[in-house]
Amino acid sequence: MNELINQIRSISYYEANSIIKQLSGIVDFFSSDQEKVEFISSYESITNNVCEDRVSYGDWQTPMPLAEKVCDIHLSKYGVPDIVIEPTCGLGAFVFSALKKFQGIKEIHAIEINRQYTTELKLKLLWNALNSPLQNYPDIYIYNADFFEFNFTPLVNKCKQKKWNIAIIGNPPWVTNSRQGMNNSLNVPSKRNRYGLKGIDAITGKSNFDISEYITLELLKLSQINDGGISFLLKNSVIRNILVKQHTENLHIGNIEQRLIDASSEFNVSVDASCFFAQFNCRPSFTCRVLDFYLKSYLREYGWINDSFVSDIKLYKNVSKYDRKSSYVWRSGIKHDCASILELTYANGLYTNGLGEIVQIEDDLIYPLLKSSDVYNYQDNTFRKFVIVPQRNVGDDTSKLKYTHPLTFSYLTKYQNVFSRDKDPEKWKNSNETG
Repeated sequence: MNELINQIRSISYYEANSIIKQLSGIVDFFSSDQEKVEFISSYESITNNVCEDRVSYGDWQTPMPLAEKVCDIHLSKYGVPDIVIEPTCGLGAFVFSALKKFQGIKEIHAIEINRQYTTELKLKLLWNALNSPLQNYPDIYIYNADFFEFNFTPLVNKCKQKKWNIAIIGNPPWVTNSRQGMNNSLNVPSKRNRYGLKGIDAITGKSNFDISEYITLELLKLSQINDGGISFLLKNSVIRNILVKQHTENLHIGNIEQRLIDASSEFNVSVDASCFFAQFNCRPSFTCRVLDFYLKSYLREYGWINDSFVSDIKLYKNVSKYDRKSSYVWRSGIKHDCASILELTYANGLYTNGLGEIVQIEDDLIYPLLKSSDVYNYQDNTFRKFVIVPQRNVGDDTSKLKYTHPLTFSYLTKYQNVFSRDKDPEKWKNSNETG
């Protein structure tokens, strides 16, 4: 490094940039002569001044072993990329991992809002190039810029024109826009109603969302027509929200997958998180496979089945026949503690109560009853149980039954002592119950 410092000390920053690019691949290392002078005078102390800023940026730096494993999986899924885009690169774990794992890439574009981080990243890249030079370096662009104001369109269009395989890879901030606002952070998108929420929904919590969700969706929309794929570390809730929105967005992403990571071990945070994978330029997928990141074992698949969003597709298919419109009008929530009196069975043209007595009352107060144990074996117009419902509404005066339904009134009056026990819970410890 001392030799390089002496070499660039007396030349312009343009000439210094040319030398550094040849050594490391870094494009435009300096933006001015003043920046070059400052670098020369302070480079020895730069590494001691950098620390994570989790409050302002939702910043959890990715451990290098984890970043390398993510790159390995990305490579196995989508092949060697021509270009790597890291939209919130931090201190550059994914930049270094891409250099190590992706042989023959042409360009790396890394965006980071924290100037300390970009300065440190450039220095580390230069150190690595001087100490462990590669035979060929891609062009490496390090931008000290805000994701929410960075124009990705020309870059994505370039990839499309050149038919490059694109890798969008990284670890966007694990923080919500409202939390960033409370922290007075500038690392937030412009204030607009992102999902077209109405009135109070846009004002209250429904308008809150994760910064990483916004970033991911924006990049998916831009990149979906390119070859390649995305590999992002995200909270599980964010991945689920992206899949929910896929039902209306119909993005051309497929082979969607999340691999569960141990965020406590990797980042020392208590949150459910995964690596999210999706392939670009393919038929839209609406389900997501879930695997263990470390063991690679399959766990389940969730997502959209027709118009239903389900947490486990295999389990849902086993019971999906019940998820349809009923031909009956259901009365749910009827609760009583007199099953032996109010629940009836029907056989040979006769109703029998739980005491084994034949019950003769008016039919229009008797309704079919499906208990939970009956649902699986239910067939149309076949019922094992029936229930007496003497009221249309809670609190209706049942004394009128004496004139409108005399048989029912006589039957219920016969067991008045059973109903009255409902007022004394101690008398009901050994009673039959139904719900």
